[in-house]
Amino acid sequence: MKREVLGPGRTAYVTRLLLDDPHGAVDFYRGRAGTWPLPEPSQQVRLESLGPLEEVPPSEIPILVTNSGGSEPPGAVLPRREGTLRLYSRLEPQRRLQQFLQPRELEALGRFAQETLGVDLLRFSEYQGAILLCAPNPLLRGMEEWLASDERHLVVEFLEREGCSVQGCWIEVTELQTSGDGFNLRCRVTDSPLIIPIPNRPGAQRTRLFDPSGDCIHESTGAFPNSFHIDAELGGHVRKLKVQLRDGKVEQYRIETVTADRSRNPEKERTAQQLLREARERRELEDLERSRTFVYFEGGEDSKQRATEIVRELLGQARHRCIICDSFLSADDVVRFAPFVRVKHLPIQLLGARSFLKQKLQKDAEETEGDLLLKRLGELSALDPSLVLQCRVMRGSRKSPVHDRFLVVNDDVYLLGSSLNEFGSRATTLFKIPDPRRLIAELEAWWEDPQRSFPLEELRASPPEPEENNEAGS
Repeated sequence: MKREVLGPGRTAYVTRLLLDDPHGAVDFYRGRAGTWPLPEPSQQVRLESLGPLEEVPPSEIPILVTNSGGSEPPGAVLPRREGTLRLYSRLEPQRRLQQFLQPRELEALGRFAQETLGVDLLRFSEYQGAILLCAPNPLLRGMEEWLASDERHLVVEFLEREGCSVQGCWIEVTELQTSGDGFNLRCRVTDSPLIIPIPNRPGAQRTRLFDPSGDCIHESTGAFPNSFHIDAELGGHVRKLKVQLRDGKVEQYRIETVTADRSRNPEKERTAQQLLREARERRELEDLERSRTFVYFEGGEDSKQRATEIVRELLGQARHRCIICDSFLSADDVVRFAPFVRVKHLPIQLLGARSFLKQKLQKDAEETEGDLLLKRLGELSALDPSLVLQCRVMRGSRKSPVHDRFLVVNDDVYLLGSSLNEFGSRATTLFKIPDPRRLIAELEAWWEDPQRSFPLEELRASPPEPEENNEAGS
């Protein structure tokens, strides 16, 4: 047993109980076992059965977990185990644990769970207050697959549990392709290792094992490498450094060095299957560019023109939301891009940065970037009243509080690798963000919170911010 004091009257326990009969664990998971005493020597601690939790998935249908050491749920919240697991979950949808514990206690619980179980309760909040039942594969401890030297036979070795056999089970091997499944083979398991003829070398494949009754008891996906790159490292001396940073802070580093010996297998002539796979990958990249999910700009005048056209195209798709967030947003950028929002009277929300807009256009001039931007906004609105331009300034005297550049169009968010003023002129990229809701909410918070931003019209009269006062006194 391990325990961690979270706060006054709050203690977390981690223990392992060895039971002769697994039915007790199943009853406890189902909420029918009452309480279990824990072997805590100093006091009586009892673990209560959590009955009202909801089953996920319902009807106790297990999720097959082929690798519980992965980075995504459910594998990331389970201690690593060899072989396939069946995972049953009961989740607490009301998130009462978050209400019951203080934020510091919850953070301490997250660290404790991560250190002892490998469970990240802070990252996967749905597992806070949950109960999981992990059932091992009934027949296998694991299964290994490799290609024979001729690359026309798949060899599968079964690591059976003591007293168990996969004889009579069925194995299914499916080639996975971008455009759909390739070959699909199904045969009965008669021996271990099992040698299965395949029509071609698969780029990626899925393997399933079914017991004689037809239930899937193992599933895995993967690919076989075409060549090996081996790195051998020998321990070297310890590098000890003491460095002083620009702000005067001194940091000390202790780094263990290694001597690397690298060897690489000679490249084989690419097979027809490999050439086809490379062609599919090129088509995938082309599809990503056509859908504006990922676009690479190589730099130069032609690249900048292409980048300008793509940004204008995206802005033209705005129907109910349009936000441009750029710490170096200038008057020229607004003139070049904002008019391409085609929907009349749609508010175009511009987020610039105080640190840039307070800069003077010329060294001895009084007019600033913000003055020119305000002037251009007025001119555009006068030319076409259906062009609704709204601009707020993000606070921060020396640095912008937002580093990246974002373009919000309806419910999509695009990340620009550089500011609009030179987007595409140098090698850069455009990404479509996979989690737009979080960024939209954050940008809207920057827009609405007066502690974070203020109207552009107030820029000239805005008082110095704390950072500027500190600079003046230094």
